[in-house]
Amino acid sequence: MVGLGNAIKVVGAILASIIFLVRWVPGTVCWGWRGGGGIFIALIVGILFWICGVIVAAQGQILLATVDTAVASSHFLTDTERAQAMGLPPNIADRSGA
Repeated sequence: MVGLGNAIKVVGAILASIIFLVRWVPGTVCWGWRGGGGIFIALIVGILFWICGVIVAAQGQILLATVDTAVASSHFLTDTERAQAMGLPPNIADRSGA
C-alpha cells in the first residue's frame, strides 16, 4: 500500500505536468482555459492526487506497524520465524555470535 500511495503521487505529478504543459502548446484552446486557468487546474489536480497518495501511503505504514508489532510480540513464533516474517536475513536471529 505504501508503494501504491507513492505511485498515486507520481501519477498526480505527471497529470498536473501534462495539464500545465498543454496550456503552453500554441494553437490550442486548452478546453477553454485562458490565462491562469490551466495552471489552476494543474495545481488542483496535483494537490488532490498528492493528498490521496499521502493518505494511502499512511494507511500502508499503519498496516506495516501493526503487523510488525504482532510479529514482534508473538509468543508462538521463534526468532528465526520472526526474522523471516519481518523480511530480515535468517542469520539476524542467530544469537550465538552475540
